[in-house]
Amino acid sequence: MSKKIQKINNLKKLEGFIQLNFSKGFKYVDRAGEFFNNFYENDNFPKYVMDPSGMIVRIDEKTQLKVSPHHLWMHFVEPDSFDYQIREFQKKATLVNSIFEPAKYTRVGWRNYLIYECGKTYPDIIPKDYLKDSEFSEIVFTKKIDNFDSRISVSRLVKEGTNTKAILFDIDIFKKEDFNLEEFSNMSDSLKGIESAYKSDPLLDLINDLLK
Repeated sequence: MSKKIQKINNLKKLEGFIQLNFSKGFKYVDRAGEFFNNFYENDNFPKYVMDPSGMIVRIDEKTQLKVSPHHLWMHFVEPDSFDYQIREFQKKATLVNSIFEPAKYTRVGWRNYLIYECGKTYPDIIPKDYLKDSEFSEIVFTKKIDNFDSRISVSRLVKEGTNTKAILFDIDIFKKEDFNLEEFSNMSDSLKGIESAYKSDPLLDLINDLLK
C-alpha cells in the first residue's frame, strides 16, 4: 500500500503550542519589566495584558506569548516550520531562565494541529464495519513515541469557505522534567527530541495507517 504522506511536513501546520513548566518562578513579580523590555522594537511595544499572576503578549498577528511564575507558553498560527517554533521559543525560554531564575523545570510539551486535506471524501479512519450506521467524528488515544509521551486526537474538518474535507491531527508530545536552571540546556535537548519524534517513522506510519 502506498503512503498517503511521505513525511510529516506534507501536512499543513495550522497551529503550534509550546509550554515549559517550572517551579518557584516568582521573581517574575519583581523582574517582569526587565523581561518585557526585550519586546520593544523601534520604541514600540506589542499589545499586552499584565497582572501579578502573569502576562500575555501578542508579539505579532501570528504569535502570542504567556508567562507566569509557573510556566512559559507560546502559540504560533500557521508557523512556517518546526524549526521556527523551536527557535522562537528557545529565545524566550532563555530570557525566563536568566531573569526569573526558576528553581526547577518540571515539564516540556509541544502540541501541533496538523491538517491533511482529503478532497471530497474522508478516509475510513475507522472501518465502516465497526460504525454500524454511524459516522466517525473523533478518536483520541495515547502513544509512546521515541521515549516521549503523547496524546493524539484525530477528527474531521471541512475547509472554511469550500467543500474540501480534511482530517485534523491534534498531536501533543511531552515529557516530565526534573532539572534546575544550571541544567537549562536539557530543555533544548528535550525540544529537539520532541521535534525528532514528530518527524519519526513511528508517527509517520501511524498517520498513514489512519489515512489508509
